[in-house]
Amino acid sequence: SYSESFAPEYSGLTRAAHLMLHSRLPERQVFGTPSQHAVLMGLRFDGCLGFIGGLIDADDASVEAGLAREIREEIGAELAPTKEHFLCAHVNLDSGIVLYFYTMSVPQELFCSIEKAAAAWHDHGHETLGCVRVPCYRLASNPMLGIVAFMRHNFVGNARQQLAAGLVRAEAFTAEEMRQILLDAEH
Repeated sequence: SYSESFAPEYSGLTRAAHLMLHSRLPERQVFGTPSQHAVLMGLRFDGCLGFIGGLIDADDASVEAGLAREIREEIGAELAPTKEHFLCAHVNLDSGIVLYFYTMSVPQELFCSIEKAAAAWHDHGHETLGCVRVPCYRLASNPMLGIVAFMRHNFVGNARQQLAAGLVRAEAFTAEEMRQILLDAEH
C-alpha cells in the first residue's frame, strides 16, 4: 500500500513513479472489433516498453510532484497526479527501490493532444523513443491478436503486470478477461 511504502525500513530506498495515461473513446471499431479505450505507453531508450515517469528526486515535495516533473521532462505534458490516481507500489529490496504506479483518465481530446505533442517534445528520442498506444481489444477475426500479441512484447521491470492491473482498473477488461489474456500471451 501507499502508506506501507514509507515504513522506516524502506526509508533509504530509491523511489520511482510511473503513470498509465488513458482515455475512453467513443464507439470505435478496429477491423470490426470495438475499441473503447486508449492507453499510452512509451518505447524506452533500452528497447523495452514502459510507462512515463522515473526517479523521484530528494527535493521533490512528494512522489506525485516527482511524477509530475518526470512527465513534464519526458513528454512535455502538464499533468497533476494525486494519491487518488495511485494504484500500487512494489518494493524491491534486492534493487533497493520502491516503484509507485498511478493511472489517470483524461478526456479524449487531451489524450490525443498529449500523444501528438510528445513526438514534438524537445526530449523526444532521448529517454522515450516514442509513444505507443496499447491495443485494448482482442480482434474478432483472431483473438490472439490485439492485446494478447501486445502482452508478448518486452516490458521493463514489472510494467506488464502494471499494465494488466491498470487496464482492469480502467475497466478496459474484467479481471477474469485479463487473466485469460495473460495466459494466452504465454503461449
